[in-house]
Amino acid sequence: MKKIIVIIALICTTVFAYMIIQNNRFTGLVEQGIMNFDIEEYAEAEINLTEALSYSIGFIHSEKILEVEELIGETRELNQSKSSYLMGVDAYNNQDYEGTIRYLELVLENDKLRYAEAQGLIHLSKISLSNSSFEKGSSVFNDGKYESAIFHLSSVIEDDDNYFSAIELIGDANHFLAEEYYQISYKAYNSDNTVAARINIKKAMGFENSDKIMGLSGKIDKAISDEKEAAAKAAATKAAAAKAAASKAAASKPTSNSSTLGPGEYWCMGKNDTCQNKTYDPWDFYCDECDPDRDGIEN
Repeated sequence: MKKIIVIIALICTTVFAYMIIQNNRFTGLVEQGIMNFDIEEYAEAEINLTEALSYSIGFIHSEKILEVEELIGETRELNQSKSSYLMGVDAYNNQDYEGTIRYLELVLENDKLRYAEAQGLIHLSKISLSNSSFEKGSSVFNDGKYESAIFHLSSVIEDDDNYFSAIELIGDANHFLAEEYYQISYKAYNSDNTVAARINIKKAMGFENSDKIMGLSGKIDKAISDEKEAAAKAAATKAAAAKAAASKAAASKPTSNSSTLGPGEYWCMGKNDTCQNKTYDPWDFYCDECDPDRDGIEN
């Protein structure tokens, strides 16, 4: 009996010692992880906290385990946020402003040490990109490439709708393009090419709706309407002429079924000698209607 008691006591002592060791390791690693978290050594903090979970004892550390798991999740997020920030800063220093914006937009709002600065660098990067696009737009505008200018300048006002220099230059580009297509349309209109005139005046209207452009558009519409009306009248006149010609031809064609015989005319003997059609040969006993095969036999 004493031996059993001794064995049980040894087991309890061993278990208790094991639990103390596990608890000390768990507590120590958690404290180390929190310390690394506070100094923003997030990778080390995640290692500490993950290892701490391997020493946890469920019924003792149940609540603490949930806290550690949440802290691990936050550590991973902040570690990624920090990495994005560092890459964004590096991109900004290399004047890669698109890369700067791409990386710094990943910095988390709860990353309090870096979020405000990240937003500031994003703003500066957008200004730099806008200025670059404005310079490109101005350059191609001066080369007379107005559609390309509008493309570059539009990206400027997408980021800054108060960029008045870009807005003004876009207005000038629209005016020049409208005038260009207006002149092409006007020339086609004066050459009676209403199709080309209509296509180009529509393009002009896509850039500007001045009184001059709208006036020419109205003239082109009227010209097209007049052309359609003239074509309809011509078609009707042609149809009437064809009908009149057919009537005239029918009227001039000799008929064979008058009530009297003229010189060289003979009555058809078909239909029991009651057919009123004529033949023109004494040996031609049947007309075409009664003998379509012309074999001398009534069909």
